[in-house]
Amino acid sequence: MSEDDIEFIASWLGLILFARIVLFSLGYG
Repeated sequence: MSEDDIEFIASWLGLILFARIVLFSLGYG
């Protein structure tokens, strides 16, 4: 894995985690 791959994956994980928190707070989680 290159450093770019790690940053790409980390950014997607961050977006997914953020989306899950938002959905959960709205009652869809």
